[in-house]
Amino acid sequence: MEDTINIYGKLEKQNFTTKDWLVLSSASGSNPCAAYISLETFDRSRLVIDQTLYWHLADSEEEAIYIVGLLNSNAMSDAIKDFQPEGGFGKRHIHTLPYKIIPEFDCEDAAHTQVVAKTQELMHEWAVLCCDGEYANLLRPNSSSLNSRRRRQQSAIRSLGGYTEYEAACYAVLG
Repeated sequence: MEDTINIYGKLEKQNFTTKDWLVLSSASGSNPCAAYISLETFDRSRLVIDQTLYWHLADSEEEAIYIVGLLNSNAMSDAIKDFQPEGGFGKRHIHTLPYKIIPEFDCEDAAHTQVVAKTQELMHEWAVLCCDGEYANLLRPNSSSLNSRRRRQQSAIRSLGGYTEYEAACYAVLG
Protein backbone atom coordinates (compact mmCIF):
# COMPACT_ATOMS: atom_id res chain seq x y z
CA MET A 1 0.00 0.00 0.00
CA GLU A 2 2.77 2.45 0.93
CA ASP A 3 4.34 2.03 -2.52
CA THR A 4 1.14 3.16 -4.23
CA ILE A 5 0.88 6.42 -2.26
CA ASN A 6 4.59 7.17 -1.87
CA ILE A 7 4.65 9.10 -5.16
CA TYR A 8 8.01 10.76 -5.86
CA GLY A 9 9.22 9.49 -2.46
CA LYS A 10 7.18 12.13 -0.62
CA LEU A 11 6.41 9.84 2.31
CA GLU A 12 10.00 8.66 2.63
CA LYS A 13 11.13 12.27 2.99
CA GLN A 14 8.79 12.77 5.94
CA ASN A 15 11.23 11.58 8.58
CA PHE A 16 10.25 13.47 11.71
CA THR A 17 12.60 11.64 14.07
CA THR A 18 15.57 13.99 13.72
CA LYS A 19 14.23 17.17 15.39
CA ASP A 20 11.50 18.21 17.83
CA TRP A 21 9.91 21.27 16.19
CA LEU A 22 7.83 21.17 13.01
CA VAL A 23 6.86 24.28 11.03
CA LEU A 24 3.89 23.89 8.70
CA SER A 25 3.05 26.42 5.99
CA SER A 26 0.56 26.88 3.20
CA ALA A 27 1.44 26.12 -0.39
CA SER A 28 -1.24 28.17 -2.10
CA GLY A 29 -3.18 31.37 -1.75
CA SER A 30 -1.88 34.89 -1.87
CA ASN A 31 -0.52 35.27 1.68
CA PRO A 32 1.90 32.95 3.42
CA CYS A 33 0.46 31.32 6.53
CA ALA A 34 2.32 29.16 9.05
CA ALA A 35 2.24 27.51 12.46
CA TYR A 36 4.55 25.26 14.44
CA ILE A 37 4.14 22.30 16.76
CA SER A 38 6.29 20.37 19.19
CA LEU A 39 6.71 16.81 17.97
CA GLU A 40 7.32 15.47 21.46
CA THR A 41 3.63 14.64 21.94
CA PHE A 42 3.09 12.96 18.56
CA ASP A 43 3.63 9.41 17.42
CA ARG A 44 6.10 10.44 14.72
CA SER A 45 5.80 7.12 12.91
CA ARG A 46 2.11 7.85 12.20
CA LEU A 47 2.48 11.54 11.30
CA VAL A 48 1.84 12.31 7.62
CA ILE A 49 1.79 15.85 6.25
CA ASP A 50 -0.73 16.57 3.53
CA GLN A 51 0.59 17.56 0.10
CA THR A 52 -1.05 20.99 0.37
CA LEU A 53 1.36 21.95 3.15
CA TYR A 54 5.08 22.51 3.24
CA TRP A 55 7.06 21.62 6.31
CA HIS A 56 10.39 22.37 7.91
CA LEU A 57 12.06 20.70 10.88
CA ALA A 58 13.57 23.34 13.17
CA ASP A 59 16.51 22.81 15.50
CA SER A 60 14.85 24.69 18.35
CA GLU A 61 11.57 26.31 19.34
CA GLU A 62 13.22 29.70 18.81
CA GLU A 63 14.04 28.79 15.20
CA ALA A 64 10.46 27.57 14.68
CA ILE A 65 9.07 30.85 16.07
CA TYR A 66 11.49 32.85 13.89
CA ILE A 67 10.35 31.05 10.72
CA VAL A 68 6.65 31.22 11.63
CA GLY A 69 6.98 34.91 12.52
CA LEU A 70 8.56 35.72 9.17
CA LEU A 71 6.15 33.54 7.18
CA ASN A 72 3.08 35.19 8.72
CA SER A 73 4.30 38.76 8.28
CA ASN A 74 3.41 41.41 5.75
CA ALA A 75 7.16 41.73 5.28
CA MET A 76 7.15 38.25 3.73
CA SER A 77 4.10 38.98 1.58
CA ASP A 78 5.79 42.13 0.29
CA ALA A 79 9.07 40.29 -0.34
CA ILE A 80 7.51 37.58 -2.53
CA LYS A 81 4.55 39.32 -4.19
CA ASP A 82 6.42 40.25 -7.38
CA PHE A 83 7.39 36.60 -7.88
CA GLN A 84 3.94 35.05 -7.46
CA PRO A 85 1.91 34.17 -10.52
CA GLU A 86 -1.45 35.89 -10.78
CA GLY A 87 -4.66 34.37 -12.06
CA GLY A 88 -8.35 35.12 -12.08
CA PHE A 89 -8.47 35.03 -8.28
CA GLY A 90 -5.35 37.13 -7.68
CA LYS A 91 -1.88 36.10 -6.51
CA ARG A 92 -1.40 32.37 -6.01
CA HIS A 93 1.11 29.57 -5.63
CA ILE A 94 3.37 30.48 -2.74
CA HIS A 95 4.97 27.01 -2.61
CA THR A 96 8.58 27.14 -1.37
CA LEU A 97 9.22 30.74 -2.37
CA PRO A 98 9.28 32.09 1.22
CA TYR A 99 11.77 29.47 2.36
CA LYS A 100 14.18 30.59 -0.35
CA ILE A 101 14.48 34.09 1.08
CA ILE A 102 14.42 33.42 4.83
CA PRO A 103 17.92 33.80 6.22
CA GLU A 104 19.05 30.82 8.28
CA PHE A 105 18.26 31.39 11.95
CA ASP A 106 21.20 32.70 13.97
CA CYS A 107 20.57 32.96 17.72
CA GLU A 108 23.49 35.43 17.93
CA ASP A 109 21.91 37.84 15.41
CA ALA A 110 19.98 40.60 17.22
CA ALA A 111 17.57 41.05 14.29
CA HIS A 112 16.70 37.34 14.39
CA THR A 113 16.17 37.25 18.14
CA GLN A 114 14.02 40.38 17.84
CA VAL A 115 11.72 38.54 15.40
CA VAL A 116 11.44 35.70 17.93
CA ALA A 117 10.69 38.06 20.83
CA LYS A 118 8.11 40.13 18.94
CA THR A 119 6.44 37.04 17.49
CA GLN A 120 6.18 35.52 20.97
CA GLU A 121 4.65 38.75 22.32
CA LEU A 122 2.10 38.80 19.50
CA MET A 123 1.29 35.12 20.03
CA HIS A 124 0.65 35.82 23.71
CA GLU A 125 -1.59 38.81 22.94
CA TRP A 126 -3.56 36.71 20.44
CA ALA A 127 -3.94 33.81 22.90
CA VAL A 128 -5.33 36.18 25.53
CA LEU A 129 -7.76 37.68 23.02
CA CYS A 130 -8.96 34.23 21.96
CA CYS A 131 -9.79 33.05 25.49
CA ASP A 132 -13.47 33.86 25.02
CA GLY A 133 -16.01 35.80 23.02
CA GLU A 134 -15.94 36.73 19.37
CA TYR A 135 -12.33 35.80 18.69
CA ALA A 136 -12.55 32.40 20.34
CA ASN A 137 -15.35 31.63 17.90
CA LEU A 138 -13.02 32.37 14.96
CA LEU A 139 -11.01 29.30 15.92
CA ARG A 140 -14.01 27.00 15.51
CA PRO A 141 -14.19 25.57 11.98
CA ASN A 142 -17.99 25.51 11.88
CA SER A 143 -18.53 29.10 13.05
CA SER A 144 -18.26 30.56 9.51
CA SER A 145 -16.34 30.10 6.27
CA LEU A 146 -12.56 29.74 6.43
CA ASN A 147 -12.07 32.82 4.28
CA SER A 148 -14.28 34.94 6.55
CA ARG A 149 -12.63 33.68 9.73
CA ARG A 150 -9.15 34.21 8.28
CA ARG A 151 -9.95 37.81 7.26
CA ARG A 152 -11.38 38.63 10.70
CA GLN A 153 -8.41 37.01 12.45
CA GLN A 154 -5.91 38.95 10.36
CA SER A 155 -7.72 42.20 11.08
CA ALA A 156 -7.80 41.47 14.82
CA ILE A 157 -4.11 40.53 14.88
CA ARG A 158 -3.17 43.74 13.09
CA SER A 159 -4.98 45.73 15.79
CA LEU A 160 -2.98 44.16 18.65
CA GLY A 161 -0.60 46.42 20.57
CA GLY A 162 2.55 44.54 19.57
CA TYR A 163 1.77 44.21 15.88
CA THR A 164 3.69 47.27 14.65
CA GLU A 165 6.88 46.25 16.46
CA TYR A 166 6.49 42.67 15.20
CA GLU A 167 6.25 43.84 11.59
CA ALA A 168 9.20 46.19 12.06
CA ALA A 169 11.30 43.25 13.34
CA CYS A 170 10.30 41.15 10.31
CA TYR A 171 11.09 43.95 7.85
CA ALA A 172 14.49 44.38 9.53
CA VAL A 173 15.34 40.79 8.55
CA LEU A 174 13.64 40.64 5.15
CA GLY A 175 14.39 44.15 3.99
